[in-house]
Amino acid sequence: MTQEDDQKKEQQFGFTLEGEAIGYVSLDQARVLAIRHARENTAFYVEMLGSAYAGVNFVWDLVSQEENEDYNEIKLSFWPVGRFRGEPGLEHFIIDKIGTIELRQILDEPSDLGATPQGAPSEARLDATQVDMPLAHSPIPTPERTPSSLQLANFEFLRSSGSKGSGDGQFSFPAGLAVDGAGEVYVVDESNHRLQVFDAEGKLLRQWGSEGTDDGQFDSPQGVALNGAGLVYVADTLNDRMQVFNAEGRFLARWGSTGTGDGQFEGPIGVAVEGTGLVYVTDRSNERVQVFDAAGRFLPQWGSEGTGDGQFKYPGGIAVDAAGRIYIADRSNHRVQVFDSEGRFLVCLRG
Repeated sequence: MTQEDDQKKEQQFGFTLEGEAIGYVSLDQARVLAIRHARENTAFYVEMLGSAYAGVNFVWDLVSQEENEDYNEIKLSFWPVGRFRGEPGLEHFIIDKIGTIELRQILDEPSDLGATPQGAPSEARLDATQVDMPLAHSPIPTPERTPSSLQLANFEFLRSSGSKGSGDGQFSFPAGLAVDGAGEVYVVDESNHRLQVFDAEGKLLRQWGSEGTDDGQFDSPQGVALNGAGLVYVADTLNDRMQVFNAEGRFLARWGSTGTGDGQFEGPIGVAVEGTGLVYVTDRSNERVQVFDAAGRFLPQWGSEGTGDGQFKYPGGIAVDAAGRIYIADRSNHRVQVFDSEGRFLVCLRG
């Protein structure tokens, strides 16, 4: 069998309806298996680490992945949902070439299991002089650091909605949201593989999606954004693609596939749409940002793996302000980077 035949055989990999692997497993497909297994088998933490982990909801992120001749090696960090202040835990998977998980082990336990409740106050360590960003294409000033001038806003809690579950208005890891001009709130419900829409009071209006690879189906979606025409863009994360719907949930278009080429993805996470309709997508495991027009045609991209300005380590959330500046949550580098509309680095926000 030639190398080309091997590659074609790997590309035929998929899952049965029962979630079992079919065919030979590539490195990225092993990542999918590890995340799914961790998400669906949280009793493992109780068995390995004790009863304190019973009923705890976790978030997972890729730390490293390595392909070997006979198996793939995946390391995931994990931590409790909420404002977690400790060091994440670390677990290790060895997955053979047909998708069997040969080993799962805990390497490090989270340093502080308790997450700060969502309503609790949190510290702000942002330099106030870094908040006043220069306009795109303007020279970058060197600010005088005056952190004592930062004033914290006073927020008043209004309401909450939702609970854990798969019923109408319930969630299993809500991962991203967007609000339209009428005040309707669009929420991607990651582990329920759907999108739910609520009014401003939290009343469920409509929902769509199910687990799968067909048009209008999702596998762990994590990002959503709206444009001025009412189109809904969803980052279909583990299907490595973007999907587009109208405001009522009717499927319109999709683009993307698994890979490292232009317009391909390895875990699209965040999506944002700016005023002219350009769509910005954070491509997590490719450590980059890709830009598309409203119809999904690839435009530019920027970024690479690293810790320097303009480099990323698993970028996640993304937003665009009225001046066209692009804010990217550089997750594993523990910072927010800001770029102009052409992808030129402007400044870094960090504590």
